[in-house]
Amino acid sequence: MRHVVLALICFLAVVLAGSCAPLLEIAGIPVDLPLLILVPLAMLERTGSPVILAAASGFLLDLMYSTVMGMSMLCYTLAAALIFFLCRRADRLNFFMVFGAGIGAYLLKDLVMAGIVTALGVHDFQLVQMMARFILPGALIEGVLGLLTYWLFTKLMRCRFMRRRRIYADELG
Repeated sequence: MRHVVLALICFLAVVLAGSCAPLLEIAGIPVDLPLLILVPLAMLERTGSPVILAAASGFLLDLMYSTVMGMSMLCYTLAAALIFFLCRRADRLNFFMVFGAGIGAYLLKDLVMAGIVTALGVHDFQLVQMMARFILPGALIEGVLGLLTYWLFTKLMRCRFMRRRRIYADELG
């Protein structure tokens, strides 16, 4: 049941990110809703399902809204995999780890995306200007909102229907 709920949450985030993108801006900086959902999942979940959800979310974003297939899928998968492997062995996550994970995932996603766009020759831009105007403020917004979504997901994971079955709990960690 937990995987169905998590998949539905990720699907809803992808649809809202594509259809309501202008409404999801804070001071002109767009909020990356799928990444905002995937980072706390990668931190809380002890199985590899957040990485699979990240790949699926990126694939859906590419399929519905992108002209370059695989770009969002690669960026989201790399960000979720990095957060998953860094936080997998942590017993307790503190404020700075959650905030830093949100910032790091956003920076990684945007820098990989900028590298792909530059390598393909799709867009010529000034990286320093883009960092100052969009990427760094977006990373800070993602880090702050990541704290809120992390708190919401800790509450959600405590619900009875989101717990792992007791039979598999020892095997999965």
